[in-house]
Amino acid sequence: GYSKPDSKDYSAKTDENIARQQLNTVNMMLWFMPVNEAGSFSESDIKFIKSLDQSIPINVICSKARRRTVKQREEIRNKLNEQISIERLNVNDIFFFDAEEPDGLDIKKIYELCNHNLVIKINNGTCGIGIYKTNNLNTLIDIYNKLIDKNFSLCLCPFYDIEYEYRAIVLEGKIKLLYKKIKPVVIGDGVKSIKELLLDFNYEYFKNYDKENKDDVLIKGEVFEYDWKFNLSRGAISSSDISLYEKENIEKIVNDLKNKIKLSFCSVDVIKTKDNKFYVMEINSGVMMENFIVQHENGYDLAKNIYKEAILEMFN
Repeated sequence: GYSKPDSKDYSAKTDENIARQQLNTVNMMLWFMPVNEAGSFSESDIKFIKSLDQSIPINVICSKARRRTVKQREEIRNKLNEQISIERLNVNDIFFFDAEEPDGLDIKKIYELCNHNLVIKINNGTCGIGIYKTNNLNTLIDIYNKLIDKNFSLCLCPFYDIEYEYRAIVLEGKIKLLYKKIKPVVIGDGVKSIKELLLDFNYEYFKNYDKENKDDVLIKGEVFEYDWKFNLSRGAISSSDISLYEKENIEKIVNDLKNKIKLSFCSVDVIKTKDNKFYVMEINSGVMMENFIVQHENGYDLAKNIYKEAILEMFN
């Protein structure tokens, strides 16, 4: 969302231009439009959409849809499709949704758009908090209603089977630190207990592990996944063991990003999927390095030097 030019809250520096820069980096766009306003794109919306990369497909989400009958929703759909055709907008589909009445509306279509397997999270969460993965429609509806009740905005995206996650600390478009995150997964050897295997993986995090399965012994080759997420605060470990192939792909992504948005001081999180594809997961203006510092002997000095350079850059 962004404040439009005719809004009293509008700021070209912080609103429209930043929204444009960020949207030009996505693979797909969700455009939310309350049906009780006009049921069509405004002139300012069309102008803004046309200023974006036209190769990015748009899925229109008509919110507050319960305020319109089925017939009225179809009239709105037809009106939008006509407008889309005239303006030649790259719209993939139109969905109707309402948080207060999700079952009879189009959350199912959003669910299908994500291949019945998606991640939903709050946009102001950190450290893996407020993130859920589900492949069940009813569970998705329950999670959505639970989160939207106490949060201003949410993010939904397809779930990818991730092999590794990477974090690049970037200053003025240049990577200052790059490390790989390895999620807490252990493989049984037929001898060690789950706790012993977890201690070998990340001693400091799992030294107080006291769950019921702590003494269970996995058969040789059996896999135990403690967490599906890659957060260092939830047991994952960081590693600088990154291949040249991985580095080249991540550097290419960062170079592409800096040509689209201003990367002043931020962390860029990149994923590598099991089918060997690299994607940007998110970009954070808050650069967090606490857990990296704990896991690496020279972590404090690395972080100190990076923050020092970032602060000095502010005065240039």
